[in-house]
Amino acid sequence: MKRIKTLLLLSPIIIFAGEMEIQLGHHIGKSSYTVELKEQQLKSQLDFPFEFDTVDVAYAYSIGYSIVTLSSSFLLNSDVETGQDYDWQKNQLTVFSTSQNHVDRYIDLGFEISNAIIDDVELLSQFHYKVLDCAWQDTNQMDYVKNQTSYIADKSLEYQQSFYEYLLGFNYRFTFLKDVLFELRPSLSYTVATLTDRHFLRGFYTVQHLRTFGYNVAFSGNYQVTDQSYIVLALQYKRFVDHSLNMNYYNQMDENYMILPSSYRFESGMIGVGYRFSF
Repeated sequence: MKRIKTLLLLSPIIIFAGEMEIQLGHHIGKSSYTVELKEQQLKSQLDFPFEFDTVDVAYAYSIGYSIVTLSSSFLLNSDVETGQDYDWQKNQLTVFSTSQNHVDRYIDLGFEISNAIIDDVELLSQFHYKVLDCAWQDTNQMDYVKNQTSYIADKSLEYQQSFYEYLLGFNYRFTFLKDVLFELRPSLSYTVATLTDRHFLRGFYTVQHLRTFGYNVAFSGNYQVTDQSYIVLALQYKRFVDHSLNMNYYNQMDENYMILPSSYRFESGMIGVGYRFSF
């Protein structure tokens, strides 16, 4: 990225000359959580696989020796994946259900500051606010204890996830031949999240408050088209896990409230194709 220090004055707003990137991203991943009551020998696990497309826009400009990047990403389209719900008692599967899992909403708003340490290496700090909401419908359930099946066509569940992520890492750049620039971005992450699972037909909902560490690895290849533009191929993988956090359980029918032991896991991959240009 060229460090551009010229300012364009457009009255009454000051706009920094910089770089703009527009990208189409394809995301694949899974959120899942587990609740286990060891004394009662009860265990439940819900898996929320997702696959969706986004349109991503990033704007970068330089201030002194720092580069500031503002980014946003919004849902373009969602594929239908199969969500799964497991219930065990005494290590025996008692109830199993599958549902069509669809991403209803996805938002990613980002802020990044990077500073050069040595040639081709930058220290980067990022902050992201993300929302990922999923919904289940067309649920098929098998009760192994009663030996009966059931089907629910309507929306049976809604899973709302909101994340605040802070990442600290490095950006390493190297060129291949003359027109290709590669960037490798490994970073550690700290995530604070609120995870709400609403079971409409069963009349209860759960809330988890997550605080955990994870990691993120991003890689991009940039092919120079003109002096001021690139075609970009981007790859990204992220993962974080919390093996021990409380789940607040609220039963709307009898106003029952419990605190349950639980765990949470999130991982996702992304591939994107974009166009970056300077102005």
